[in-house]
Amino acid sequence: MAEIRTFIAAEIPNEIREQLWKLRAEFSNTAPEVRWVRKEGIHLTLKFLGDVEETKIKDIQNELSEAVKNSGKIYAEIKSLGAFPKAATARVIWVGVSGELEKIKELWTKVETVMDKFGFEREKRDFVPHITLGRIKNPRLNRKLAEKISEMTEREFGRFEIKDIVIFKSQLLPQGAVYSELARIVLE
Repeated sequence: MAEIRTFIAAEIPNEIREQLWKLRAEFSNTAPEVRWVRKEGIHLTLKFLGDVEETKIKDIQNELSEAVKNSGKIYAEIKSLGAFPKAATARVIWVGVSGELEKIKELWTKVETVMDKFGFEREKRDFVPHITLGRIKNPRLNRKLAEKISEMTEREFGRFEIKDIVIFKSQLLPQGAVYSELARIVLE
């Protein structure tokens, strides 16, 4: 039985994705060791599933469609740069997602509940809506990076409506992960 490396996410509009992609240039002198996410890979991940039997994708799509039936569109705002675990020793550089946070978290909870039915482990950490922009494999103290991130904590990148969620296939290639849509679930 064929398995597909899979995750569930909300897409970001192209104009916002383009702005986030252009941030790389602003960091070129302060953090050359950052491995930036490919422009096509900029999205709001709701659940990473890992390997899923191809035959289960349709069932997952149907269950998610039922679960999000009355969610409605969700207003989201992309703003403020940050880092995990903290800016000076960043492993991940991200941009925050705000707006209708309660609705975004409800959507995440619905996804978690459905995936629990399929045997996927629930996330133990609280959901912090964010978009990963880059990763640093070997973090070290970098004050310039911390300063650059703190300069951008109030920066805004745009607003949009989350109208649907997507089940993506993730294919790992030497040049980075490539994502392709397996199914789209409209928020009604």
